[in-house]
Amino acid sequence: EILRGGAEKVMESGGILSGGHSVNDENPKYGLSVTGVVHPDKVIANNTCKVGDQLILTKPLGIGIVTTAHNVREANERSYKEAIRLMETLNKYSAEKMK
Repeated sequence: EILRGGAEKVMESGGILSGGHSVNDENPKYGLSVTGVVHPDKVIANNTCKVGDQLILTKPLGIGIVTTAHNVREANERSYKEAIRLMETLNKYSAEKMK
């Protein structure tokens, strides 16, 4: 299920899945790496901010807090499901709004 979900998100992003890995232990682990080429005119730098610039969050802060709380049975189901929904949303859509 995890591998299938990852493959679906790669396709949704317009990418090609060429590998990945998972580890099945007490807490399942899954990972992918992303490699690509960007036209120099389309690079969006993340190191050029200045005092007075606005910071726009594309997703709420605290996802890791909710998932950690869930792992020790301290998060309510509603918060956990919302965290999962947010993690399933690609940053692609926020990036498109930045153009």
